[in-house]
Amino acid sequence: MQRMRLYIIGYYPHKNLKRGNGYISRGFTGFFYNLILISMLVVAFNVLPLEASPELITVPDEYLSIQEAINNSRHGDTIFVKSGIYLENIAVDKNSLRLVGENRNTTIIDGYGTGIVVYVEANNTELNGFTIQNSGGNLTDSGIYLNHSFNNFISNKSKQQ
Repeated sequence: MQRMRLYIIGYYPHKNLKRGNGYISRGFTGFFYNLILISMLVVAFNVLPLEASPELITVPDEYLSIQEAINNSRHGDTIFVKSGIYLENIAVDKNSLRLVGENRNTTIIDGYGTGIVVYVEANNTELNGFTIQNSGGNLTDSGIYLNHSFNNFISNKSKQQ
């Protein structure tokens, strides 16, 4: 019965080098050369993905609603909201978003009397330049609700009701 031999690149069992009183095969050395070569290739072709630079998204030019702009934004984007009345309840669930209103007196997020108007469940969120009004009538409803959120910045706002 003939034995099968498995050859690894650089491993040649029939060529041995004599060292001291025993033998060390070239295959052992070849194995380490291959290991180094493969490691160098992995390092050379290990391309890390680059994050896209933050973008400026304008409502209502690019998206008709603030929530639609939030849904289509990425980490670090700025959503600029032009003056107007926006009848919606918004939920921010992406970190490091900036929501900036054009003018705090004329850029209004109106909850239309239902629920929480601005619900934030993200970190490093900025909310600036809005009037937030007409949250729901329940005890748990509010104009702005921060849920497990840290390092958020809310300023230059007017609150009504």
